[in-house]
Amino acid sequence: MKYRINPLDPLISRDARQFGAGSPMHSLKWLTNTVIAGAVRTALWKTSSDPDSKDTIEALKKIQVKGSFPILNRKIYFPRPLDIIKSINDIYQIRPGDFPKNSEANMPIEGLRPSFPDIKDDDEDFKPERLNAFWEKDMMIHWLIHGRNNFTLKNERTLSEPAQDERVHASIDTLTGTAKDGNLFSTRFHLQKQG
Repeated sequence: MKYRINPLDPLISRDARQFGAGSPMHSLKWLTNTVIAGAVRTALWKTSSDPDSKDTIEALKKIQVKGSFPILNRKIYFPRPLDIIKSINDIYQIRPGDFPKNSEANMPIEGLRPSFPDIKDDDEDFKPERLNAFWEKDMMIHWLIHGRNNFTLKNERTLSEPAQDERVHASIDTLTGTAKDGNLFSTRFHLQKQG
């Protein structure tokens, strides 16, 4: 079963760190599986005819979530692979390899090989560039099957992380209409893309 989430208001997805008076709320860059699973389970729990029964609770625990992925113009995007590095000159893939000459390390597991980007020795000006967080499905499939062979990184087929806006809030005393002492806090949330 697939669900599509369209936020009506700015979306806050925060981590588990406590926040409150005088401290900021730490927002996640993207929705994790656990955040989505919790939201789905809570929504289903609220619609249950017997929400506190053992059967309902056990059924909710069995719900599995396989990711939350952005969709734009009817195209699904996936988190970009972490084995790609782009420089001004080329695209590189990180692969298991052998230690460079005259170097060694005490690896924690026998037979474990370190991973290195396949940078050419003559690329002395190598400086990695920032890559967008999400790739369109077909581009992702090509990378997973072929790696850097015949691969072209097209920015129009990638998405950056959602923009975030940070706001400062105060808790208002309903009797006096003034801010309560020590109840200042900030939130950061994802802006909804219009259109």
